[in-house]
Amino acid sequence: MKRNNFIILPALLGIGTLFAAIGCGSEGSDTNSLELTDQYSFKSSGSYQTGERQFLDLTSRTIVENEAAYIPSQCYTKKEDEKGNILNPCYSCHTKGIEPNYLNDDDLQTSYEFPEYALKNRWSNLFKDKSTLISQINDDEILSYVRTNNYLKEDGSIELAQILQNPPAQWDYNQDGKWGGYTPDCYFNFDNEGFDRKYDGGYTGWRAFAYYPFLGTFWPTNGSTDDVLIRLGEIFMQNNRGELDINIYKINLAIIEALIKRKDIPIDEIDENLYGVDLNQNGRLDKSNKIVYKWVTPKYDGSKYYDFSMSYVGKAKTELEKNAIHIAPGLYPENTEFLHTVRYVDFDDQNKTKLSPRLKELRYGKKTYWSTYPQLFNSVMAEEKEKADFPERLKKVEGNSEDGLMGGLGWTYQGFIEDEKGFLRPQTYEETLSCIGCHTGIGATDDGTFAFKRKFDDKAFQKGWSHWSQKGLEGIAERVMEDGSYEFSVYLDTTGGADEFRENKEAYEKFFNEEGILKADEIKTLHADISHLLYPSVQRALVLNKAYKTIVGEQSFIYGRDTVLEPVKNVYDEITDEILAKNFSSYGSKSDKWYADISHELYEWNEGDINASRSVLIEESNLPSAPIHSHRVSDLLLVTESDYSRIAIIDGDTLSIAGRFESGYRAHGYTFSPDGRFAYNLGRDGWLYRYDLYSLKATTKTRVGIDARGIAISNDGKYLIAGLYVPKGAVILDAKTLEFIKFINSSDIHSRVCSVNDTEGFFFLAMKEGGEVWKIDYNDPSFAITKATDVGEMLHDGYFSNDNSTYFVASYDHLAAIDTNTMQIKAKLQTGLMPHPGSAATWEVDGKKYTSIVHMGEGKNTIFAPDTLEILGSVSASAGGMHPRTTALMKYVWFDTMFGPSKNEITVHEKTTPFNVLKRITDGTYTLHPEPDADGDYVFVSDWDDDKIRVYDDETLELVKTIDNIMTPTGIFSTSRINENLGH
Repeated sequence: MKRNNFIILPALLGIGTLFAAIGCGSEGSDTNSLELTDQYSFKSSGSYQTGERQFLDLTSRTIVENEAAYIPSQCYTKKEDEKGNILNPCYSCHTKGIEPNYLNDDDLQTSYEFPEYALKNRWSNLFKDKSTLISQINDDEILSYVRTNNYLKEDGSIELAQILQNPPAQWDYNQDGKWGGYTPDCYFNFDNEGFDRKYDGGYTGWRAFAYYPFLGTFWPTNGSTDDVLIRLGEIFMQNNRGELDINIYKINLAIIEALIKRKDIPIDEIDENLYGVDLNQNGRLDKSNKIVYKWVTPKYDGSKYYDFSMSYVGKAKTELEKNAIHIAPGLYPENTEFLHTVRYVDFDDQNKTKLSPRLKELRYGKKTYWSTYPQLFNSVMAEEKEKADFPERLKKVEGNSEDGLMGGLGWTYQGFIEDEKGFLRPQTYEETLSCIGCHTGIGATDDGTFAFKRKFDDKAFQKGWSHWSQKGLEGIAERVMEDGSYEFSVYLDTTGGADEFRENKEAYEKFFNEEGILKADEIKTLHADISHLLYPSVQRALVLNKAYKTIVGEQSFIYGRDTVLEPVKNVYDEITDEILAKNFSSYGSKSDKWYADISHELYEWNEGDINASRSVLIEESNLPSAPIHSHRVSDLLLVTESDYSRIAIIDGDTLSIAGRFESGYRAHGYTFSPDGRFAYNLGRDGWLYRYDLYSLKATTKTRVGIDARGIAISNDGKYLIAGLYVPKGAVILDAKTLEFIKFINSSDIHSRVCSVNDTEGFFFLAMKEGGEVWKIDYNDPSFAITKATDVGEMLHDGYFSNDNSTYFVASYDHLAAIDTNTMQIKAKLQTGLMPHPGSAATWEVDGKKYTSIVHMGEGKNTIFAPDTLEILGSVSASAGGMHPRTTALMKYVWFDTMFGPSKNEITVHEKTTPFNVLKRITDGTYTLHPEPDADGDYVFVSDWDDDKIRVYDDETLELVKTIDNIMTPTGIFSTSRINENLGH
């Protein structure tokens, strides 16, 4: 874990006062002073909240309903639908944090880890039938309500600001006659750079930005419109004379954007000499049109940090050099503020969604102190230890309704919400508590925030600095993530709906067909315009507004403020022991129809992405010339630790763990260089690794696709090929460098590449849906392709006969045998339902050849003659399996039975007719993939559920050893496979 890119500086004391814009100049530049103007003067429009307030006591810190209100209602969502499909709405929040967010809470995607108190879902508004209350509100009434401004008064003044000058005793927590928290000071009066302006033209410091709305809850189609504004501390807006300089402020905001996004940020061209900072990091002060993100830890002389690779400009630069303020990637400086309004869903004359004048909530956050990387790390570790030592203890959150609640990471949060009559009032302690969990307790945030990292780039309207009232979401293209996924489309697919609760029927019916698969045409429209998903119909907007208005009328926010139209069905009211014991880790399995209908619309991945993903982990010149460990390289076994994105290395001589490799998710395909020096692995997530077996370290990695299965290496060790599910095709790479060479496209036949194999001079590719086998000549510069067609339906594993004359490939109901020279089909062997040969088990006895394969669709092991293609017999099993295995050095044939009720049967039978079963091994709970060591003395079997490898004697069939702490083991592949002609 890297923890070196931080600086430890003294805390900044005092935050200064809010400023009025009376002039600006750029550090001695001749920029004209700001002329105050009536351009921004208040213009009354629409209606404004009137009537008499009632000031209810809001100062109590007593919890009325939910002491665990920091756990949001979405966390009680069912991860399984009524058909038993595992869904994953939790991934959007619970993920591996990016340093300095040290929270790695992706385990919550597949579990419910709550204190006992929180197992009861106290968000009871989710289950309440509001239909009668909703029906009592007519359309005109709700439209009038949401279009009434409850933030500004008719004269343009901010109503809350006036009240808080002399706060009522019912709001004054410490009864000192002063308001100690945030006083609203934003006029929502924006210029063409997104700055909020006072009515005389002065600046409030708030700046609106446009961003991709976070997944799920905050989409207008799910009940609310919203916006987010940012404001930095005063010194970030000032030159060294303490004068407001809006150009300095814009540059500092761009610097913060670069630090949060960890990328270069374009800016209007400026002269660096005016600011004394090398913003483009080219080694000199000159003209710059971008903030270059290139962070180097500053130097330290024992008392002070200096030589900053990135710096603020203006007065903030001076304060940074004094070590009075801080700078670090992924963190905002102290006194950064965010303002977030949550509103009703309004619409214009063209029925386009827009922000309502009325606010549901005004949310505010301020970074009140700095935490260093080590402090943030220690905070997370302390909380983890607390959970481990006291799992039933609830989180204690300091603060109150006046000053706000402290999240523990440097931020204070406060909010205002509607009272019964619709006036804005401070939130109570319990109402504010619901904000704390999301802003301080998940891996998805950056310094506790969601929106700013999602800000639009400089190609957007007003370069991304705009308010939704200036331009909405219409025409905004869907974002493609670094992993190639279309963000919102994949959310729909992963969640099984348009919201965490899967209760948005309108969006579901628009985007999903009757089989629960996304509609390709609708997804294509979404790619071009995210409002196609995010905006509701007018009728839905009206009902959503009415539903929320019922909560306002009841003032029942502590029971949940989610806008649902009916009692929810996909949320647990209590997490029972049965639910806690359930395994939700099988998410990710997709149907063949999903791959055929929609997979190609959810992701983008091309040559540029492959090249950009490639990373050299160890330079070739730094690799050893001989093994630097005591293990026999030719007798290592590589074990996929399925759920941990890594590979365990087992010494076949000592039967012990020799080390581990990092890998892609659910490492699937393995192959080895012809000289036995290097191993390769392809994860199902498309990450391809090259491993040096002399040093037991990864040398290179690249991501070849989004969803992948198999790899093969050419006999000369020059080329590597990877078969892909998404995108449909295969990628040819340089086997030494993993550099991209060619993409073999199979999308024309709408087919995934399900198996790749190699023989002298050729790669063989099996086309799953296409029912074809492609033979690629890798000695031809153009990689010429010869095809065998009509091979079968839903092809799967392929392998070669020992003499390479025949290529066998599994179809749904037969095993096809193809002449590797002529590419003609020799035969279709009726072996059984859904044969799964893997690399097959082939042996010879008294000059007679045998091959054994198992079937996923029925419980038997079929044995046939690979030369005559005659079926010789079978061995029964209790259910289907996946992996038969033997070698010339082994005495028996082994195969698993992993699709039965018990899932723990390993069958061992003789090599000669009548293929007598010698033993059914039923140790463990979920056993699979028998694999021998190099000498054929031992057979290693994965026990997926028990997190161990069981080692058996191939002759006595007795258990020899159990190797523990191999987590979720699945496939086992011996380095000795290079001595077998398996076609890799």
